[in-house]
Amino acid sequence: MNPASITLNSPPSSPMKEWLAPRAQVVSHLRGWIEDGTLSQGQQLPSERTLAQQLGVSRETVRSALEVLFEEGLIRPNGARSRIVSVPVDQKQTTRGAGKLLENSVAVLTRHVEARASRRSSGWYEYFAQGVTVAVRESGLHVLTLHPDRASEEEIEHLCEAAPRGVVVVDTIGDSSAALREAQILQKRGVPVVVLGDAPHLEGFDRVASDHETGSYELTKWLLAQGRRRPLLLWQAPPGVSWFAPRRAGYERAMREAGLEALPVIEMEPIFADDLALWEKSARATAGYLVEHLVGATPADAVMVATDSAAFAAAAACRLCGRQPSRDVLIAGYDNYWRDCAERSFESAVPAVTVEKFNDQIGAQAVRLLLDRVSAHLPCEPQLRLVAPQVIATEAV
Repeated sequence: MNPASITLNSPPSSPMKEWLAPRAQVVSHLRGWIEDGTLSQGQQLPSERTLAQQLGVSRETVRSALEVLFEEGLIRPNGARSRIVSVPVDQKQTTRGAGKLLENSVAVLTRHVEARASRRSSGWYEYFAQGVTVAVRESGLHVLTLHPDRASEEEIEHLCEAAPRGVVVVDTIGDSSAALREAQILQKRGVPVVVLGDAPHLEGFDRVASDHETGSYELTKWLLAQGRRRPLLLWQAPPGVSWFAPRRAGYERAMREAGLEALPVIEMEPIFADDLALWEKSARATAGYLVEHLVGATPADAVMVATDSAAFAAAAACRLCGRQPSRDVLIAGYDNYWRDCAERSFESAVPAVTVEKFNDQIGAQAVRLLLDRVSAHLPCEPQLRLVAPQVIATEAV
């Protein structure tokens, strides 16, 4: 039979899922034809041009979809320019039952589901997932939660075959993490994926992140408005974190606009203190990094830490260096969860100011971006949406 003459109607058992991205629509359609026998084993597929015309998409979209089917083993090359069906229908395992449920579901890859009772502030990591879950349910869809470290490769493959509405990856995913590998598999198989984060290795995905540059800029401006002229960046964080550059840029921009010198960033490894012995170690280590900047003719008059939990050690360090926190030196936190920090039981001074990132809103924005993607309202290029934070003064001022 001439492949160009094959009548390829949408099979009743596999309707075109209009909410999918164009490539995923083509994958679903072609897979349905193979499964219901419209395209049988050994049969040559119509040309890319013919498929593009019949399905109303570009040839590039068809070519990308055919690559997915090739990787699944459903088709194989036949000469230089044609392809044939390679798997018998009775050997193809389908997941139609699950698909009926999952086509109206959003999967969430996360290690964090619900916030602990002691974590009331939205700055904790769990509130990203909470924002995703609430937004999915408000959209009238189901939520499927998967732990990235426990999901097997086979389970991810089954998820791809069931074609969920999309996937939101909540956890900060490193360049070699299980979550990143799973996100790459899902995206390659045509499943729409949105990740939370703005690290360079995530640029191939649709992403939502906090606007770190704006947050640091507004925080520095707030300190300047309090009469501080030498705010110092003290970042207790692992090397290479993605927010480092934008937060540094925001600080430098505010200092430059004020005609002031931007001070160097002090970097130190984080020490999380949940007992008194570790707390004392943290405070003394912090004092060692700060002492040369807190004494002398032109001492720093504010310290901007990486996150709220580090503000307490910074306050204690100031005291060890003979400077009074909240008076001689303003401590600026970040993430707005200082009320829940264990370190608060060891130090009375709280940060004078912090930054609310609205983690739940970031999660909700990820769902909106995902639904915009599957409704084909976005350009093909991966999108980055930034959520503006807000500077919040505490009772310390």
